[in-house]
Amino acid sequence: MDNILITSPSLDTKDNVSGISSITRLLMSYNTKVNYYHFVLGRKDNSKRGLFWLITQMKTPFKILTFVRKHHISAVHFNIGFEPLSLLRDVFPYFLLYLKGLPLYLHIHGGRYISSIPDSIILRSIIKFFLKKSTEILVLSSTECDYLSLHYPFLFGKKIWVIPNAVEIPKENELKKDYQSEFLNILYLGRIDRKKGLETIARSLNELSDKGISYRFYLCGVGPDKDWFIKQLNGAAYASIIDKGLVYGEMKKEVLSLSHIFLLPSFFEGLPMALLESMGSAVVPIVTPVGSMSVVVQDHENGFLINDDTAITDIIVRLNQERNLLAAMAFRSRKTIMEQFSITRYVDMINEIYCSV
Repeated sequence: MDNILITSPSLDTKDNVSGISSITRLLMSYNTKVNYYHFVLGRKDNSKRGLFWLITQMKTPFKILTFVRKHHISAVHFNIGFEPLSLLRDVFPYFLLYLKGLPLYLHIHGGRYISSIPDSIILRSIIKFFLKKSTEILVLSSTECDYLSLHYPFLFGKKIWVIPNAVEIPKENELKKDYQSEFLNILYLGRIDRKKGLETIARSLNELSDKGISYRFYLCGVGPDKDWFIKQLNGAAYASIIDKGLVYGEMKKEVLSLSHIFLLPSFFEGLPMALLESMGSAVVPIVTPVGSMSVVVQDHENGFLINDDTAITDIIVRLNQERNLLAAMAFRSRKTIMEQFSITRYVDMINEIYCSV
């Protein structure tokens, strides 16, 4: 078996809820054809950037070289989100791995610069370096593949692999759905950050309360804008919040099994694990058509794609009134994940890429 170094933030669910950590955890658990050695790149969700963090980052390139020698690494699966801090943090370790002559599988998990060119010449140069020096490039959707091919002509002739994320799918008897219940259970799952469309969510929750809609809002996650978000809610909406904090393991399964609607009106995304996990648990998504989310969510079929701030309220009011429609869309949502985003299919695709080199 090959010894493959794989990078991601911490795999401990108490430290990180990132999609990169989640998919890395699954891949290491299910892919028995290679020996994975995990190397931590990225900070814990609750840690702050300061002097200690900076010193730690400066040591990373040297640690990764020691790691490669110790474990006799033969290839590197390098996970990254095309965000400014990730690009700046990871470029030097990546450069050293390139100098070692190891095959580099560059796995891009979305980010703002997978669908736009940065203004900064430094960031543009770093992105070109990552792409040029990669042995293989993996992206989450054909949309991202087309974008890279169009805007980075030097990639002509290099294969870009499209490999959507995957999730574990709960059994039918593990779900606790009641589509005729008095309360609609609405879910937000992920990093609590304004860029995720929190202002839109707060406005919609306030409007639902004003209209007398009975709902529970499960707020699941941690992040810098949690206090700000809660302050945006009026009294009735605030009373409807169930603040679960960071959820993982059985608690996460429980919340997903109870939820009816998933909200993510984000400004930019890759292919969020939270979206796939919720749909796999028969939760109807209401999301913006950014990143690769529109590849998974078919508008008015297995969920809703929205382009304006008022749409969420109107959709939830309708689903509250038409519970049979809610149940039917939840069924189609789950069916999409079972057919297209299973972990078994994902592992087979990853191993095909490894074997191509």
